[in-house]
Amino acid sequence: MIFQRLTRIRKSRKIYLIIFMLLGIFLTGGLLGQYFSNSKSPPSDALSLGGNFTLSSAQGAVSLEQFQGKAVLIYFGYTACPDICPTTLAAIGAAMESLAQNERDATQVLFISVDPERDTPEKSQEYASYFYPSFIGLTGTLEEMALIARQYKAFYGKVEVDSELGYTVGHTGSTYVLGRDGYVRKLVSHDATPDEFASTIKEILKNT
Repeated sequence: MIFQRLTRIRKSRKIYLIIFMLLGIFLTGGLLGQYFSNSKSPPSDALSLGGNFTLSSAQGAVSLEQFQGKAVLIYFGYTACPDICPTTLAAIGAAMESLAQNERDATQVLFISVDPERDTPEKSQEYASYFYPSFIGLTGTLEEMALIARQYKAFYGKVEVDSELGYTVGHTGSTYVLGRDGYVRKLVSHDATPDEFASTIKEILKNT
């Protein structure tokens, strides 16, 4: 009798265990299915780099995700740059001037200083807005800059020089162009013309 009762108890436990296992599989499968159905895959034309970040501006903290819905151009440079930075930013500024008002409103340019030891948020903003009023100048700590450089596969580094500057900064010269969804779609060469920048912005606004 006792053995039969134990056998029935064991069978009952097995049944309950199977029920709980099936219930767990059902719930887990449902949650996983919901997760994967809601997750977004990068668009096919997105480059395998980039990501959100938060840096300091003259007005406080600024995050890339604030500009969702806009085309975003990111340029890494520094305010004491003697050539490539001013020529590139001037070309982007001229491109902005050529756009229609609704296109300008839907585009944000971020100048990120890779010389945080000398470029304060205020100095970066003053420099950026010289080329176009809506440009935003950003900078951060050395650690923050290193992280963003890894995200965007950008490079920068001090180059010692025999002048009052003490050093210059070698850096990536391309401009990163992000779609309205925040994904990097293009890298535009430092020698691009205003017309080429304008054409790229129009294309990004139309297709993302």
